Amino acid sequence: MKNKVKIFGIVIALLILIILGVCVYFYFYKNDSTTLTATNISINEGDYDYDFGDYEEILVKLDSVSDVYEITDKGVYHFTGKLNGYIRINTDKNVKIIFDGVIINNDNGPCIYVENAKNTYIELVGENNLTSGSDYSSEFLDIDGCIYSSDDLIFMGDGILNVTSKYLDGIVSTDDLVFKSGTIPNHQKILR
Repeated sequence: MKNKVKIFGIVIALLILIILGVCVYFYFYKNDSTTLTATNISINEGDYDYDFGDYEEILVKLDSVSDVYEITDKGVYHFTGKLNGYIRINTDKNVKIIFDGVIINNDNGPCIYVENAKNTYIELVGENNLTSGSDYSSEFLDIDGCIYSSDDLIFMGDGILNVTSKYLDGIVSTDDLVFKSGTIPNHQKILR
């Protein structure tokens, strides 16, 4: 009789643990609003191929840029150096930006802000570091990521992108987000 009571007690304890585990899973994971809200997130080498062969490549040394680098037309923008500020993209065309050993720090907002673009391609070369501050200025009231895009955002290349966001998320796309290649190792809360 004592053995049956012991076994019954163990079964009840296991059931309670399973129920608690399921509750914790649904509370912390299924109800987490920061999980993924991009339209589509994929890792696919064949999607979003675009030929930039006819585009002019513009070399930009970020060390000579003060605060904001504005992209308002199509092109391939090849960035090197260090910037204290951010890159803003506002065009209705395709844009490709190449990060070639860049360091971008913005204490007051995102490092990359794609306000508008048909598609934005980010090609990674070498090791790159983006760090946003812990408090965004009123100019970026609705922006909640170190890299923020209102349109399709496509990552590619053989390099590394370290993203450190001290404010909310690392990479945010309100449209499609595609990782064709490249390495993004530091990705706390990278997608939202």
